[in-house]
Amino acid sequence: MSDRPSHFKPEALPMPSMASLYRGNEFSDPLSQLRPRYQPPEIFEHGRETLVAEVPQIAEDGLPVRVFEIRCPAAFYVVEADGFRFETGSGHSCGELAVKIARAFAVGSLRVSAIAPAPATYPEGEDAASLEGKN
Repeated sequence: MSDRPSHFKPEALPMPSMASLYRGNEFSDPLSQLRPRYQPPEIFEHGRETLVAEVPQIAEDGLPVRVFEIRCPAAFYVVEADGFRFETGSGHSCGELAVKIARAFAVGSLRVSAIAPAPATYPEGEDAASLEGKN
């Protein structure tokens, strides 16, 4: 989200309540359930993906997880584990979903696998080259 002006400062917003949406609050944020691993910044930078928690592998078959938060001013969440990236929408329930995904990976109760595409099948006596241009 690099289309924001470089001079943007949340504290300069006309409404103080809007500026407070950029403040890290380890008690009201849904990610606070990840304490003590949850380490929000004092003030989030508008639109920037910020690492807020690193959850270690908890069980033998678990995975380490990294959790990011993006504020603009709504909060969006990203969970990374085992080379996969999960992005949520905004809102408290999406933050709670990010917590559940992070915990599930860390304890080994959630796995993700890539599904290989099924091999192409062709009518008997045909192959991809012979079918090319027959539409």
